[in-house]
Amino acid sequence: MMVIGRLRPDTKSKHGTKSGRPRTPLSDRVSPLHLKSSSTTEYPSASLFEALPSELLQDIFLFSANLNLPLCSKQLMAALTSQHLKFEVTLQILVQQSDTLDQENKSQLLSRKFFTWEFLIRYVSFAQTRIHPAVGGDKPEDEVGSDEDERRAAVTECSVNTGPPRAKRTQQHPAKLADLDRKLTFLTQKSIVELRHAEDRYSMEVSDSAVSALEQLHQIRSLKGLKGLHLPEKLIHNNWDDDRRRLLRLLFAFNCTVNTSSPAAIVAEEGIIAAIESGDEELVSFFLSHNIGVAPTAGMLRQAMKGMNISIVFQLLRAAGNDLEFLDPQLWMLLDEHTNWSKASKAKVKQWLRGNISSSLREEGAEFLPKVKDISVNANRWSSS
Repeated sequence: MMVIGRLRPDTKSKHGTKSGRPRTPLSDRVSPLHLKSSSTTEYPSASLFEALPSELLQDIFLFSANLNLPLCSKQLMAALTSQHLKFEVTLQILVQQSDTLDQENKSQLLSRKFFTWEFLIRYVSFAQTRIHPAVGGDKPEDEVGSDEDERRAAVTECSVNTGPPRAKRTQQHPAKLADLDRKLTFLTQKSIVELRHAEDRYSMEVSDSAVSALEQLHQIRSLKGLKGLHLPEKLIHNNWDDDRRRLLRLLFAFNCTVNTSSPAAIVAEEGIIAAIESGDEELVSFFLSHNIGVAPTAGMLRQAMKGMNISIVFQLLRAAGNDLEFLDPQLWMLLDEHTNWSKASKAKVKQWLRGNISSSLREEGAEFLPKVKDISVNANRWSSS
């Protein structure tokens, strides 16, 4: 018969050895209450500000025009990032509080991810409903037309609604958005042509449509706050699509510039290299203009010599003036070995390298000026609106 004895207590023998079942110290034991509390994740409670009603939070957001407010917490992000509210705060920054906000705060709008060409078209369409309808207001279709519309807009400068709106949200019709897209695409393209001729001080006549294009853009009241803002880094990187190109044209038309003390100035030096490598003469002209003001280097010129676009070489040499060593043997070697340029083109570049580029500017006319890319509008993109 087997006898089951009791387990001996966990005690030390007189010889110093342990016997019996080891026991867990009381300090290491986990109580069921502790297990229950550790299984649930504790979230910090919302602050008194975050607990305010959404309508009040939105009013505070619009009155402050502080684009950093939604970034403070997840609760504020959820309450302050609707598409309609983005339109409203953009209107506050560019129109209603444009004269009181400083340039740095307003420039934050351009760096936001949502500020794209498509957003801009929708915003301008939205702004037409937020300006007093009796005066034609901010409607580009009217403002680019008769003098009567300009007179009425000037007389009713104070007709823009102030304060956070309680206006009913209106449906944005695809046909209207597509038409607005075509108009702004046309105006931005013609404005760049006008600016280029003005900078080059050409004696040739500029067409009336190009002269009026810049004026028509500046008459769009919903965009008046764009003047003189700082260009964001996102627009001076490489991989420019048509939307980013049009947005960049618009900001150039409103004389937006790169802040030389910001990281964008460093990014611009990388951006012009990408533009040279891709052979995009229009983008190269943007980087060399006073808006961005990248100084040409010998490396840029050598990279342009390897390419196909003689206009880029022309622009770099003109912008460099006497700051580069044009007798660099490597430049002349690249020119002699170039197989894609005609003898006449090579002779012209040699003339520029000898320092005759300034005197030949008026004689050459627009032959080597950067060409502006013609962008077609895809109306189907608005069909899902």
